[in-house]
Amino acid sequence: MPSIDFVLDQLNGDLAMSVKALLETGVAPPTITADATAIYEIKTDAMKDAFYFQSDSRDMSDNAVTDIKYYVNWPAAYKLNPAHAFVDTNPIATTDADGAIPNNRMLVKHDFVRHIAKSLFNTHLGVDLFSNEADVVDDIASKGNDAWTNNIKSSIDAVSNGGSLAPLGYTTNSLDSSANLCRVLFKQISHSDASRFYNLDTIVKDASNNLFYLPFKAGDSISFKVVVKSHATQESIINGSTKVPDRSYRIKIKIVDTAPSNVVVDDGSFTSSRVVV
Repeated sequence: MPSIDFVLDQLNGDLAMSVKALLETGVAPPTITADATAIYEIKTDAMKDAFYFQSDSRDMSDNAVTDIKYYVNWPAAYKLNPAHAFVDTNPIATTDADGAIPNNRMLVKHDFVRHIAKSLFNTHLGVDLFSNEADVVDDIASKGNDAWTNNIKSSIDAVSNGGSLAPLGYTTNSLDSSANLCRVLFKQISHSDASRFYNLDTIVKDASNNLFYLPFKAGDSISFKVVVKSHATQESIINGSTKVPDRSYRIKIKIVDTAPSNVVVDDGSFTSSRVVV
């Protein structure tokens, strides 16, 4: 005797939800105010490989430790020495007595020496009055290398595989400070263009492990701010009493699909302390 699949239409119904599924609360990228902007360029694919996350459909709790996992894998060749970023917005000068200043002399370290000259002599052309111009430029490069090693790289390493904040290889929402770099970027995307998460199939990094790239696009940028300060008694060389003002730089990492056009550093002792692509 065959079995029967009975149907009782009277029992049909809808389950209308009163709770809406939400993305992790987004945060607007903060505004950076600086005297000038200096850039590096990095390809989109490289940035996607540097920042990615893991999500699955198995964990249905709101436990911050077991929800999204954030990963950072910064390329070793990308040394973000602020002193070697190219000043493309509001430089102290773009020309000198010989004409247009070449790009490889338009880095932050060169721009700040012109700033010192302009502050002391009322013209950037006064840089040649310094008897140790090359040493001053190299000192800025050295301080930029220190900033890369002791602040920027150390912050990246802390949330990378095995870092002090990522001993298991990743971070989670339980680390809700600005130190959780990948999470900060994730939340800024959620705020600024949540539609980028519309189809996760387009940003799959490793399907077997449920890993997804952060959905960067060409034209995006990542910025931070650096303030360069002259020697504490710089004004004394002209018996002056007015301090050389600090100069702030927005260091802007521009994300591009084309080959990056970063300036090759060819002066001083820290030529390898830059983004090499």
